Amino acid sequence: LMYELVKEARMHDIFMTFDKLDLIEPILNALKHEGYTQPTPIQEVSIPIVLKNQDLLGCAQTGTGKTAAFAIPILQNLYLNKDHERFPRKIKALVVTPTRELAIQIGESFAAYGRFLNLRHTVIFGGVPQGNQVGAVKAGVDILWIGARSTVNPFTVQEIADALKGTDIPVLVKNPLNPDLSLWIGALERINGAGIKKLGAIHRGFSSYEKTAFRNDPMWDIAIQLRTLAPDLPIINDPSHICGNADLIPYISQKALDLDMQGLMIESHIDPKVAWTDASQQVTPAALSEMISNFTLRRVESNNPVFDNKLAELRTTIDKLDDQILQKVAERMKVVEKIGEFKRDNDVTILQVSRWDEIINNRTAMANVLKLDKEFTIKFLELIHNESIRKQNAIMNTQNTAEV
Repeated sequence: LMYELVKEARMHDIFMTFDKLDLIEPILNALKHEGYTQPTPIQEVSIPIVLKNQDLLGCAQTGTGKTAAFAIPILQNLYLNKDHERFPRKIKALVVTPTRELAIQIGESFAAYGRFLNLRHTVIFGGVPQGNQVGAVKAGVDILWIGARSTVNPFTVQEIADALKGTDIPVLVKNPLNPDLSLWIGALERINGAGIKKLGAIHRGFSSYEKTAFRNDPMWDIAIQLRTLAPDLPIINDPSHICGNADLIPYISQKALDLDMQGLMIESHIDPKVAWTDASQQVTPAALSEMISNFTLRRVESNNPVFDNKLAELRTTIDKLDDQILQKVAERMKVVEKIGEFKRDNDVTILQVSRWDEIINNRTAMANVLKLDKEFTIKFLELIHNESIRKQNAIMNTQNTAEV
């Protein structure tokens, strides 16, 4: 259910009070303790919906009580469905926030609204010692939310995984800050090893020394490698954190969809210019709606036999070309080995910078004529060059070993 809760034309019941929202006495007492008497529009509409365990997407201006709108009904549902005999407690609710400050603020709200419920909650975020946070999870909590990225540290991930043992909640693992696929996979494996089966990954881009148009370099090849290694793992793309600029979000979002990612995380604010954090990467609900309507959703496969036949024909051509490329690379490596032997016999070093510069200049010029991307060409040549050096070095070492 989607509700636009902030409209001038909306009539708000000025006589509405919290005790008309079917809230239990302990929560009403907590609200009175906080000085709350009348719900705001978003609270009036949201609380009954969430109490029925229905999905809700709500947006409202800063300061209109959005936290209470979801926290109050979550607390009531947890309290009414609480199993007092079970121990250790399992995590039953997860709230994800974009910043540490907001995570702390929401944690304080849960404590205030649930002061008479005897429910446990904790706040987890990065940049601080892990012990107390992991200890809180191990002790048993009813509500857990994660407000930081810890994937880059295997020790932190393992502590979290150990604390999550015995729970059965969905866990989404963001890519590490550094462009390291093994760290990402390692984090997923550690969480999965703790018994968590509902796993997903979030692709939010990587830190890079290079100056780019993006806040975080998407480095699509890493996400594609993860998808190749774990084809059944859902991957959600985070265009907002990749772009850092709302104007770039449609482009990145469409590319993610074309790569068959399972979802998008796009930040929206009723008035981005007054957003407390990351204002430049947020879009209005109207802009988000227009963006979604303009997305092109493509299928993984086609039911058109004409398309299938033509695609099979083109793929056959690709297979033949790949075979030819590999054969030519193998021929080139044979020549490289002869060069290595020749250098060895004449006491010449393996690396000759002037020759490498010559190759780069000549090949990129030819690639430009053939309409091949310069960056791709350089990476391709570097791979071949590194393998050439490895082979020549092996030849040199083999000769030296024989002499010894």
